[in-house]
Amino acid sequence: MPMQKYRWWVGASCLMLAVAGQQAWAGSAEMPFKVAGKFRRVPVEPFLCRSDAPPKCPAVLAAAEKLAAADCTRQGGELSNRKATADAEHLYAYDLNGDGRPEYAFNTRDMYECSAAPIADCPDATCAYTLYQQQGGQWQVIGHMKDPEHSKILSSSTDGYADLLQDEHRSPLISQWQAGSYARTRARWGNWWLQTADMNDPLLGQWSDLAEGSPVLATPADNAKVLYTQPAGASFVRIIGRVVSKPDFYYVNTCQACGDGFVKKVDIKKQ
Repeated sequence: MPMQKYRWWVGASCLMLAVAGQQAWAGSAEMPFKVAGKFRRVPVEPFLCRSDAPPKCPAVLAAAEKLAAADCTRQGGELSNRKATADAEHLYAYDLNGDGRPEYAFNTRDMYECSAAPIADCPDATCAYTLYQQQGGQWQVIGHMKDPEHSKILSSSTDGYADLLQDEHRSPLISQWQAGSYARTRARWGNWWLQTADMNDPLLGQWSDLAEGSPVLATPADNAKVLYTQPAGASFVRIIGRVVSKPDFYYVNTCQACGDGFVKKVDIKKQ
């Protein structure tokens, strides 16, 4: 396997394991966010979008169905209705940018299926819903979510778009508006919030090397327990996030049996 593909595969595997291993968190006094609202459910009947006269089909769902049908046809298949589940019978709506028009989130894969291949509605295994916004008369994808039912709209905003708190009670993360769409920018890891995306921090999400002898720590503190010391000639590490309250520390996944821990920024060789 080529090294570039190997690194991508290892990084994706380790990141998924890291997310899956987060401690349950039900909120605490440390949470620095104010909740402004939550997505509202909009009942729909997906099969109405497949008829010749769909007056009850929301335009956003009709547009998504059209895209899914075209993609399915390109793969040599036919699109059909999947038996609706409770979640599939709803769109989730909220005006995220205050322009008086709601944005929508829903899961196309639960509503339809393609005979040739699964519907590619989401870029990875950690999300299920796609966010849509009407732009210039067309519905455009502006992000992805884990579950709108368990997400909250925050009072804070970025470039005019409300910040989103997702999966509050299990593996909470924050999505913020960046360069025309929502990106996951913060995630909760145990007792710490990590900045996982920041256009001004080129280290985040990258592969890097640690200086020989660098300690990998249990917590982001100078006197923290040392989990292990970076040996000479050790393999690369993945920079998962920067500790929000202690920006001189980063959380890394070593991918030596997918171990992980905190390191000092000064010990990261490629900056």
